[in-house]
Amino acid sequence: MGSAAEQLAGPEREAAGSAAERLAGSPGWTGDGRPSARARGTRRAEDPRAGRPRRCRQRTTGPLLRSCRPGLVGTCAGGRIGAMRCARAGCRVRESDSGWRGAPASGSFATLTPRCRRGQADRRRFGRNPGRRYSEGRADRKASTVTATTVVDQVHLGDHVCWMHGDEGDALDAVGRFAAAGLRLGHKVVCFTESSPPQAVRARVDAVGVPTEAAVAAGQLRIVPAMEVYPTGGPPAPERMVATVVEEVDRARHEGYPGIRLSGDMTWVLRSGTTLDDLRRYETALNPLFLDARVAGLCLYDRRIFPADSMRAVAAAHPGTAGPGTARTWVPLLRAYRTTDPPGLRLVGQVDRSNREAFTAVLGHVTADRRAADRPPVLDVSELSFADVGAATALVRADRTSATGIRLIGCRPALHRLLHLLDGVPAEDPA
Repeated sequence: MGSAAEQLAGPEREAAGSAAERLAGSPGWTGDGRPSARARGTRRAEDPRAGRPRRCRQRTTGPLLRSCRPGLVGTCAGGRIGAMRCARAGCRVRESDSGWRGAPASGSFATLTPRCRRGQADRRRFGRNPGRRYSEGRADRKASTVTATTVVDQVHLGDHVCWMHGDEGDALDAVGRFAAAGLRLGHKVVCFTESSPPQAVRARVDAVGVPTEAAVAAGQLRIVPAMEVYPTGGPPAPERMVATVVEEVDRARHEGYPGIRLSGDMTWVLRSGTTLDDLRRYETALNPLFLDARVAGLCLYDRRIFPADSMRAVAAAHPGTAGPGTARTWVPLLRAYRTTDPPGLRLVGQVDRSNREAFTAVLGHVTADRRAADRPPVLDVSELSFADVGAATALVRADRTSATGIRLIGCRPALHRLLHLLDGVPAEDPA
């Protein structure tokens, strides 16, 4: 059996020849328009007339780059391209697969759909059907965009999250899902609004699939403008702002709810005259409220309004930070739970610069607790997968400023070495 190029019909052979003439001097072709040995190797492509497909064995040696742009052009005239060169200078891909769309047209080569090789798993999934792969790929991307706010479903009681967004629609989606999840679980939900009216927030909760009429009538769902709840008559002090939230938490506990979910559009602080430093102090002081796993907080910040430099400090006052573009596998970077026997904390996750203010706040609250004045609080760090130097320094300071000190259990080797270098907190020997 001859090669695929030899089996082409007359017009197709002329098309391949004309294409070779136009690409004379390009990689894989000689200067006089004849295919080089490398290009002849790529012509061993899939033959549509043959009993079984044959795959081109030509491969380049460059690394696979995911940044290829549209306009990849094949170096052989077969329906299955073996080696390609990106239209962008210096960009090469390893090989193509059945995901490339388009067939050689008369007098030209195939212009391929910009989707690089995605591995053998995709080959087994899609087989040899390029159209199926292309359409399902688009569906996957669309689903990822539509369900981006499912990240909010990972916010549970005990989580205090900074939600960074750049669009009012994203903020409404987040609040709607957050409130709907709380209503399904029987929690009380309080939403403090600013950019969007309460009617829009309620409509979004209805759109998620949770009717709000009965919840509003029973007092389970409360949606109010933030300026009507927080103290007025001048810039509110952080302590007064915290007292407002504590009042909502206590009211929900007295009403018999297993938990309360609070969402707040923090744009209102700019109209109230509150400084960003006071805002950071307010967010930091809220963290001890979440240690008993009865409160969940979602603080919404519009990155178009709040300065980026100041927002880093405000975000660090939250154990976790997320937004519409966050991966759906996201969980808060740090979770802290109060323990009673022995009194102390259980820490889960990681501590770094992005949440150090929150970590320091809960650490200071536990060391100042007078319920166990005769013995040091115990910090279970067995589930703390990472702690940077700043976190280790905070532990040492808490140990030195506390009357009883603190004791660590489950300390990992890396943190144990840091504490040893700082000559700090007593910790059990790492396993």
